[in-house]
Amino acid sequence: MNLLREYDVEFVKLKDGLHSFEFNLEDSFFKAFNSSLLVDHIKVHLDFLKSPSMFTLTFKIEGVLKSECDRCLNDISLPVHGQYVLLVKITEQELEDQDDLIYINPAAHKINVSQPIFDYIHLLLPIKKTCTDVGFKCNPEITGKITMLIDVDTVGDDIPDRDTDDEEEE
Repeated sequence: MNLLREYDVEFVKLKDGLHSFEFNLEDSFFKAFNSSLLVDHIKVHLDFLKSPSMFTLTFKIEGVLKSECDRCLNDISLPVHGQYVLLVKITEQELEDQDDLIYINPAAHKINVSQPIFDYIHLLLPIKKTCTDVGFKCNPEITGKITMLIDVDTVGDDIPDRDTDDEEEE
């Protein structure tokens, strides 16, 4: 059984014009991609604009993902929200897909939107996920142990006072 089958949009059954779809993501969505992400709640609203030779898909994503703080490993809930547009062009030529443009064969009758949804959610995640992103302080017990183990001077912020590369050039 294909876990991502519910993300198929059978566009041959749709008339030209605007159509809307709603997807509520669960942990099983991310498990289908072998991802470690866990969902608190994520809602994806898809506006599907169909024309004879092209589709415009507008994804509106809102919700909360469960993650671990990259510093202290506390569980945190990261709010995510964003909007992305994907163009789908119907062509008989075999062309390579691009970031916001994919090509499908005229014989196709459906498109699965799970991969773009998965990719867009990952684009919404910060590179560094910390407790401060959600208004909390990192666990001082854990961060203290880490700084002791790696012998880090914890005075001030994470930003160095001076650039050591500049000094070597002089």
